[in-house]
Amino acid sequence: MKKLVIFAGPPCTGKSTAGRALGYAHLAMDDARVALLPGAAHTRADRGIAYRAVLWAAAQLLRYTGIVICDGGFGHEEDRTACRELADRTGAALRVVEFTAPLDVVLERNRARRGHHPGLDLTDDRVREIVSNYSWWKAGILIDSTEPIEEYVSRIRAYIAG
Repeated sequence: MKKLVIFAGPPCTGKSTAGRALGYAHLAMDDARVALLPGAAHTRADRGIAYRAVLWAAAQLLRYTGIVICDGGFGHEEDRTACRELADRTGAALRVVEFTAPLDVVLERNRARRGHHPGLDLTDDRVREIVSNYSWWKAGILIDSTEPIEEYVSRIRAYIAG
């Protein structure tokens, strides 16, 4: 069975790290946004374009492969609805993996990646705001990315396989 796997959660909670570790097709919203809209203002509209691009690419990949991971915040209901609709259209099972980490860890990770990550607009204040206002899916599984990566990647693999 085909599976559309959504990695969701606030910034710097380990979504991309896990996506790279799993070895499946992995589409990151931030990378799509930078590729499609270089120099853009990082607005909600820009992110909306990137989400649509990632989900379009996922639809194409699901024609040829069994598992596709889409990695982004997915904190807005319209983005979640688009994920559900894509799963319905492609006949893929939808798997949601939500990521979390303590605020101090998230802030430190954000500071460490500045200058080499596409989320250049993510100041400490913006990250605090996103973390405190994030609307959780409360579906699928929740991963605390302060656990050893081998452990949570194993849990994600088992969840995707199920």
